[in-house]
Amino acid sequence: MKRLLLTFFGILIFVSVTSAQDSITNGVETNMGVGLYSRYVWRGQELGNSPSIQPYVDVSYSGFTLGVAGAYQFSGAGYQEFDIYASKEWGVFKITAWDYFGYTDTLGFDFFQYSEKETGHQLELVGELDLRKYLPLKLLGGYNVFGADVHKAMYFELCYFANIKDTDIEIFCGFTPYKGAYASNAAITNCGINFKGDIRLMPSVILPSSFSVVCNPFEKIVYLVAGFQF
Repeated sequence: MKRLLLTFFGILIFVSVTSAQDSITNGVETNMGVGLYSRYVWRGQELGNSPSIQPYVDVSYSGFTLGVAGAYQFSGAGYQEFDIYASKEWGVFKITAWDYFGYTDTLGFDFFQYSEKETGHQLELVGELDLRKYLPLKLLGGYNVFGADVHKAMYFELCYFANIKDTDIEIFCGFTPYKGAYASNAAITNCGINFKGDIRLMPSVILPSSFSVVCNPFEKIVYLVAGFQF
């Protein structure tokens, strides 16, 4: 089973790379950037204990995308993350294979360790249904197929989109249906609202920004997160 899952993930990456190589100068898109956030809060969980810098780069061609992303603390020792992802879009539907690699920098790490009892990797399959062409809604479902989460957690999220003047608004609610990486039982673990807009620093300098209020009802905690993209 483990070999099958790793093979599936490898095929997605191979197909993405092969498709991009078919036309280096026609239809290939690259995206890169750096996000700066007051905290790294993901699906209602705080990862790390300081502001976070989050670089990313990806290449897309004909609906396939291959990329890498990271999350690193500004100061102090603690949780760091390096992720690889491969996705394919079919109209309103997208499936993504994620390889999350989290580690604590004070303890060292072995990126190439894939033994399920010792690995720092977590492989997740994520399906997204983006209905914004018809309704201001997006549905997401994720399943941990292999890695550090021995319970193979599932996560589901519904997001509603709105716009007020120049501000995009996302209202979201996520839950897990059973015990796993997100909670010790079925629970709502991530709900809140996200505001996205541009801050004009100078007439020709615009900085995309976001401000989020995130509540994890299971943990009984609330976060206010500010972020900027370069």
